[in-house]
Amino acid sequence: VYFTGGTLQSITGATSFDYLPVNNNNSVILNNNVLVNQTLALTSGKINVGVNTLTIGAGGDITGYSSANFIVTNSTGVLQRNAVGATVKWFPVGYGNPATNYTPLTIVNNGTARDLSVRSTSPPQNPVTDNTRIVNVQWDVTSSGSGAIVDASFNWNSANQAVSYNVSGNGELGNYTTGPNYAITNIGTMGGQSKSVSGIALSSGSNKLVLGNTNAVYVAPPANDLCANASTLVPNAAAVQGTTVAATASSPFPSDIDVWYKFTAPCTA
Repeated sequence: VYFTGGTLQSITGATSFDYLPVNNNNSVILNNNVLVNQTLALTSGKINVGVNTLTIGAGGDITGYSSANFIVTNSTGVLQRNAVGATVKWFPVGYGNPATNYTPLTIVNNGTARDLSVRSTSPPQNPVTDNTRIVNVQWDVTSSGSGAIVDASFNWNSANQAVSYNVSGNGELGNYTTGPNYAITNIGTMGGQSKSVSGIALSSGSNKLVLGNTNAVYVAPPANDLCANASTLVPNAAAVQGTTVAATASSPFPSDIDVWYKFTAPCTA
């Protein structure tokens, strides 16, 4: 089956293909899940998966992907590749309306081979500490089980960088699984619109991955962020240093972040 021409086309009905060539610059829409056993050939145009899963079989591959030809993941749909192991696999995904944000991910899995599905979207689903210093993309990688240890290369566009993001600054990778916070990995100097990160341990299920400058994705609040955890000050002792980085606001002043201290005033006759 060939999808060619210049008008929008769709695939309806649970379908599997050995070869699926797409040569339609007005794109193809999936109305259901689709399996490609051998080759998905993106000669021209995009595939919009909607809420569905486009699966590439364990022995299959994708060709022809580029910033003009990729898988659009604007909704909850994903690109899945089965039995991902130690051979590099491309996930040529992107998003937008129109779909101009090509944000592909490459993965090599040095751990247990797993089915991996990927979608990219913006902004990140879970709050970050400083949304002005991140790459404003979330790569949602879902693993069919535990044990996947991946080397991943993230790619994005300069337009995806938040206003104060430092392209040559130090960076971190946040992985949000079950919450309540991101797990942070320091990843060294950023550079350009691509970053390779080694040894990412994927949890079974969803791994929401976000890149940013150091302390931008997640910083734990100070220990004395809450009144109940106020730090004790000793009168006439040495000065105490503190920070309000990542501190939260307290009622009744929801617009003002704060940290808390307490002391007992000495009483002398």
